[in-house]
Amino acid sequence: MHQLFSLVNKCRLSKVELRNDMPSGKVTDNLSNDQLNAVAAKYSIEIITINALGRFNLLDDQAELLKNAEALLSQAQAIHSQTLMQRGRSAQ
Repeated sequence: MHQLFSLVNKCRLSKVELRNDMPSGKVTDNLSNDQLNAVAAKYSIEIITINALGRFNLLDDQAELLKNAEALLSQAQAIHSQTLMQRGRSAQ
């Protein structure tokens, strides 16, 4: 995360989208929410969105969907993200 935020800062940009579909499967890599907030503050980075709450339109397991949505919304609040994107997939 340090490398990403440093690069964004060097490019004179100040906003990022974080994703939960990276190899680690975690929005913050292995940083705590507080650690991520500190890194964002260090580089003057604003977290615009977390991308994404996936499979929201496939309701095979509504309880699991709700659990994932609540976890991502809680994390979005904790890292001061302005939005949480949703991504649907077609049933095949």
